[in-house]
Amino acid sequence: MRKSTLLWLILTVFCGIALFHTSQKVHDERARLAALNASIAHEKQSIRVLGAEWAYLNNPRRLEMLAKTYLHMAPLSAAQFIRIDDIPLRAAPAAAPAPQTEKIAVKKISPEIQPRKIVALERPVTMKTRKPAPPRIFKKRAAPDGGTATARNFRDVMKSLRLGVE
Repeated sequence: MRKSTLLWLILTVFCGIALFHTSQKVHDERARLAALNASIAHEKQSIRVLGAEWAYLNNPRRLEMLAKTYLHMAPLSAAQFIRIDDIPLRAAPAAAPAPQTEKIAVKKISPEIQPRKIVALERPVTMKTRKPAPPRIFKKRAAPDGGTATARNFRDVMKSLRLGVE
């Protein structure tokens, strides 16, 4: 057999192997693409279901019913409103006391660093006071069923809803 025939035979086998390998890679990638498309379709369906659930959960009628059932809230009555003119004005703030001063004596260390006499410096002493936080007040009000209920703040309501207790 001649060398050129052997060379062409080896080249043909090499091209056949490369073609087979390439076609297998294309086949695998098409299967992967189909799996990804199926996954995307599944996720889109899940998003549609979640959107429907969200619309149901945020239905104003349902939220109103839950608020009446668990929060024991009632609409505002006319007696709870007042005119702005009925609100008493604040008293004028008292004049702030002048800041106290204290004298600090600087000792004489050496003639090169300090002057020959003792220097007294004045600096204002400021005292920062913190206002106490107002106490948490729970007011009694009439409940819709005729009894009394305790008005609660938002944090307490959310805690009771999270824990599932009233």
